[in-house]
Amino acid sequence: MRSRVQLLLATGLILSANVVRAAVITLTVGPTGQFASINAATSFADTDANPNNSYDILVAPGTYTNDFSNVTRPMTIEAATPGSQVLLLATVPPPNLKGIIWTDSSLTVNGLTFQGAAISSSDGGNGAGIRDQSNTATSLVVENSRFVGNQEGILTGSDSGQTFAETVIISNSQFINNGNPDPNVFQHALYVGDAASLTVTGSLFCGQVIGHDVKSRAASTTVTGSTMYVGTNQGAPAACNVGSASLAIDMPNGGHGKIGMDQIFQGDANQNGSLIRFGEEGLVPTFVNSLSVTNTTFDNLGKRASIGIDELNNCSAPVSGVATDTFTNVGTHVNPAGCVVSLSTDTATSDFNGDGYSDILWQNTSGQVAIWEMKGTTVIGGGSLGNPGPSWHAIATGDFNGDGYSDILWQNIDGEVAIWEMNGTSIIGGASLGNPGPSWHPIATGDFNGDGKSDILWQHTSGEVAIWEINGTTVIGGASLGNPGPSWHAIATGDFNGDGYSDILWQNTSGEVAIWEMKGTSIIGGASLGNPGPSWHAVATGDFNGDRHFDILWQNDSGQVAIWEMNGTSVIGGGSLGNPGPSWHTIGTGDFDGDRHSDILWQNDSGQVAIWEMNGTSVIGGGSLGNPGSSWHPIGK
Repeated sequence: MRSRVQLLLATGLILSANVVRAAVITLTVGPTGQFASINAATSFADTDANPNNSYDILVAPGTYTNDFSNVTRPMTIEAATPGSQVLLLATVPPPNLKGIIWTDSSLTVNGLTFQGAAISSSDGGNGAGIRDQSNTATSLVVENSRFVGNQEGILTGSDSGQTFAETVIISNSQFINNGNPDPNVFQHALYVGDAASLTVTGSLFCGQVIGHDVKSRAASTTVTGSTMYVGTNQGAPAACNVGSASLAIDMPNGGHGKIGMDQIFQGDANQNGSLIRFGEEGLVPTFVNSLSVTNTTFDNLGKRASIGIDELNNCSAPVSGVATDTFTNVGTHVNPAGCVVSLSTDTATSDFNGDGYSDILWQNTSGQVAIWEMKGTTVIGGGSLGNPGPSWHAIATGDFNGDGYSDILWQNIDGEVAIWEMNGTSIIGGASLGNPGPSWHPIATGDFNGDGKSDILWQHTSGEVAIWEINGTTVIGGASLGNPGPSWHAIATGDFNGDGYSDILWQNTSGEVAIWEMKGTSIIGGASLGNPGPSWHAVATGDFNGDRHFDILWQNDSGQVAIWEMNGTSVIGGGSLGNPGPSWHTIGTGDFDGDRHSDILWQNDSGQVAIWEMNGTSVIGGGSLGNPGSSWHPIGK
């Protein structure tokens, strides 16, 4: 006992009973460490009476057999030598019948391998590498780790199953040959229960038995840059078995799903023929449901029938971004077939952080640029993007590179045009597109060729109109559409006929309104909508009634506002929204509350900003966002 006390005193692990201070305390595990086992280190940390302290446990390379731990305070457990083999090997069931590491607190794991976690089918058959039963807003972060041959790689969920509070982040990790072959208790590589969010990046899933690579009941699920083998190991690392996985990604209760830049390989050992499923077990009433799948490869290497994205004929949330995906030998891209929202019909414009809610782009008269990241009428984030100079004007937003994040279109007063490619408030790329001359003005963005990437609509001061088809910062096509005359002004774009291609809304100085229905640079239809009078101005487009046909937003010189609900060139409904007064100006539309109905962004002459949340022609919510000052101007789509 005396030597144990001397060890703790010598390593500074005993805190004075009279001093309670927050600290990050490092413990070492291994043959020459302070503790011989991870369990001993976590048990010691759990005796600390100061709840503000957190612990960083550094584990030396080696195999730690049946070294089971319970974590009840914030803690990091990581390999002492990055890249070394730290194997937590289970050859017997965990004593708690849950996992090699069990936690109900915030936990970060870095550089560990979990192998062999198993319990009997009568006890649930779901022995996990990590079992997380947090009931509060904690975080589970797993980096650079491996889960091999467990019944469940990671299993999370609160006691109630209705908390939706925890944040789960998995990055650069591998899930290999996990699962339980008992069909009565089959498990998953990564099963996240009622979390607020799950984010998976740069990870590998292969050899899964029966269950799914990723099953998430989180309110928000993001899987990006990851590779998944579903019932095949063709092309996979040598350690991967064929497996018999049922799905690559399952979001059975819906929520906000964002899938991007993943590779999914399917073989004939796949259990059910689908690769991604959404909403099949019923939606959570409090969830905002949306599904974006962009720049993802679906490759069926077998002979069985295949469905890429499957909502089981229910269409809980139309899928956006499909035009940017690649499907090889996949017979059905999306089920049901019409459950697709193209970029041309997406209501969540100016979505810089990819969360399914429209954000607000600002520019000051000085040139400074900023973003407000929004959720409803709440500013949840954002920041300044710097100042390109007062001669550069932010014109519009659009997803030019098809990554699911809105980018910014610029024009200089000398005519030069440029794009900033964005991820949140970070400029991740961009370039000048050249200079068509100061008499050419970009009017709006839209997806005219249906490739899932925004294009640019131009109008010359003479009246001539043109389209540039864009891929990233490259002009890949386009043409002049002719000249309707200088009295006709291109107002906005929108998919009025619901065919997946943006169309053009026009208004004459006389007040007459018209639509050109487009496919690429070809005018395939259109008509005059009549003349509401020159005091009425078509100010924006959006899908207010959620029918995936864009509508027209109007404002009168008096301030009165109205909507025309459209189907092609037919006005099928609409109405007046009232009159907020002539000092309030409609700036644009966006889906700020995530309900797939366009809302209205306003700014007063004083600088005050507000949102009206819409359902059809009914204002169902909204509020003031405050006043950033009259020198700041929000930029519409």
